[in-house]
Formats: sequence, C-alpha cells, structure tokens
Amino acid sequence: GATRVILTVDENPASDRLVTCWRWYCAVLTGEELEPGTEVLLRLGEEQFTARVERSGEGVLLLSGTDGMDRLLGLRQVRAEIEVP
Repeated sequence: GATRVILTVDENPASDRLVTCWRWYCAVLTGEELEPGTEVLLRLGEEQFTARVERSGEGVLLLSGTDGMDRLLGLRQVRAEIEVP
C-alpha cells in the first residue's frame, strides 16, 4: 500500500528572534528507521523537499524542513518517497 503522510506547520515561531522562519513537519508511516539529524530528500507526489529526521521509531519518521512551504500548502493525499543522499 501507499505510505501515509501527515503534514503540519509550526505557526508559532519564537517571538524573541529578529528573523523567524516557518518550519513544516511531516510524519511518514514507514518501516524504515533513520538516525535523528539525518538529511533526506522527501518526494511528495511530483514535489521534492530537503528534510531533516527529527525522530524515528515505531514505524514513524518525523521529518521537518523550511524550504518549499508554498508548495507544501497545496498538497493533499500524496505518496511519499524518502531518499538518503
């Protein structure tokens, strides 16, 4: 079956910074486990994003990133592919 993906956006960047950025999070339900901090290429449908592994275990990879927010917002149910460079 297809890999399930859950996307969310951090809407509360720290208020004590002069420059803030939006960070998105993506939970990928998969059997693959990777070390936290690993950089991966995440493909969602036809789009691809650079992401960092935040947590891994129990069949879930929690990824985060800051690039491509405008492209992420339009995505709905998509198939995920993960590549470790």
